[in-house]
Formats: sequence, C-alpha cells, structure tokens
Amino acid sequence: MLLSTLLLMSVAVPAQDPPVAPATQDVAPAAPAVPAETPESVRTYLTEAQSHLYDPQAAGLKSLAFDVDIEMPQIGHLGVVHVTWNAGEAAKTDFKADETSPLPPGAPAGMIEAQSNATAQQLLGGMLNRSIASLLDEGVATMAGVQENLVAVSHHHPAAEAQGVKSQIYLFDDDGRLKKSNTEVEQQGMTINIAQTYSWKPATEGSELLVADAQTVEAKFGPMTQTSQATFSYMQIGAIVLPVRISTSSKGPMSGEQVIAASNLVVNGQAAPVAPAAAPAAGDPASRKPEGG
Repeated sequence: MLLSTLLLMSVAVPAQDPPVAPATQDVAPAAPAVPAETPESVRTYLTEAQSHLYDPQAAGLKSLAFDVDIEMPQIGHLGVVHVTWNAGEAAKTDFKADETSPLPPGAPAGMIEAQSNATAQQLLGGMLNRSIASLLDEGVATMAGVQENLVAVSHHHPAAEAQGVKSQIYLFDDDGRLKKSNTEVEQQGMTINIAQTYSWKPATEGSELLVADAQTVEAKFGPMTQTSQATFSYMQIGAIVLPVRISTSSKGPMSGEQVIAASNLVVNGQAAPVAPAAAPAAGDPASRKPEGG
C-alpha cells in the first residue's frame, strides 16, 4: 500500500546536498546500473503478485469522493481534506484549514497542508488497494535475490531518492504475497531503517482476493525506535469493498493514537451509508452492507 504516517514523518526533513568528497579520497566502486525501465520479467512477477489483491476497480469502482478530518494531539482539529478520484485520472485533494486552531510552534509554511493531504492520500491508497501495482507506476523495479527467506524486489524511485531514500526492498513469499518491506533513509547525517510488515485477509467471506488486515511499522534511527500498528475497518457497497477507517497506535518518541476516517463518502456518484464508528469483527471486513447493494 501507499507510505505510512511514520515514513512520512521520517522523510519530511528537507534533504541536503551530500558533502563533496576530498580529491584524495578513493573512489568507491560504482553501484550496479539500474535499468532504464522495469524488466518485463519483473513486471510480470509484480502483476501476478497484485492479482492476489482485491481490485475495487474490477468490482466496478469508477469514482470516489470523501472528506478526512485532520486531528493532531495537543493541537486539536487542523482542518479537513476533501478528496476526489476518478478512474484514469490523478486524485485531487483540497485542504481547508481550521482557523480556530493554532498551528504547532515553528511549523514551516505549507507543512500542515502537505502532511494533511498526504494523510488523506494514505486512506485513498488503501481504498484502491494497489500496494504492489504502484511499484510499476513510477520508478524501476528489479529482482534482488532472496532476503529473509523471501523473494526480494528492489524499487528505485528518483523522487524518493532525491529526498534521501537509499534503498527500498519489497519481500514476497513463495505464493507472491507481499509480506514485508525494508526502507533505508538518510536525512541530515542520520540513517533511518524502516521495516514494514503486512498481513492480509479475504475481501469478503470465501473470497480468494485479499485486502489489508493490519500493517506494522518499525523505524530505527540512532538509539531510538518508533513502532506503529495500523488496523483497517471496511464497508461493502454493492460489490465494492472499501476501507473507510485506519486506526494507528504508535509507541516511541512519538506515541499516541491516530484515526484516519472517511466521511461524506460518495461512491460512483452515490452517497454511501455512514461509515461504522469501530472496526468490524475480525474476519468480517465487509460487515456493513447497505440494503439493496
């Protein structure tokens, strides 16, 4: 799936130009050349891996619109992001700040809007369920052997690398299910290692297609470790299954709870029922199905 809030926090620090190596310093061996585009064999592998995931567009999803309220502990309500998405087009986000809430001291101009939009995009990414296919949208993917007894795929994304991402490795089991990803980020001389694990469940009872059940992130930087676990609440509208709520619990230097929830949800031009306030029972991702759907 689209980056967690923790990863967004890790790469939010502005990137700095690397220091120029002294003229007397030995030149390090060149890294293996990255192909100009993803090799066809790797593209086929990732496409097959994506085929295990439930595809809401294949189920008939053509358009989405929803709002996400942005809350920050000790600050309060920062505003609302309105998200619109149509198949074949880039998503649009519109952030409206809550002028009654003070901004965090020293917050750079535009940071709240940028992170609020990224938070809303995180929920949209979960709805579209393209965690693997997104690797083919931008950048270049290459096979990277076997790591941790799992099939490794390396992803090279110029925009991410310009912001300090040194490596991104995605790990799959023998059945092509995404199990883990490892990301190394360097920011202002600090190396951040981020490990994310994925668990999946059937989109509907008896289905072989999968949706996210939970995701866990562990970020290590210096002597500190930040962990977070996200769980998902789903709604079924006709044949379309969508996560409408992501609940995250974090521990470490930044501890607390975060909820990203969709309100005023419109699916294919039709208003959806009010999203459930709490996660459905385990193993029942589509516990709320409107009559006549």
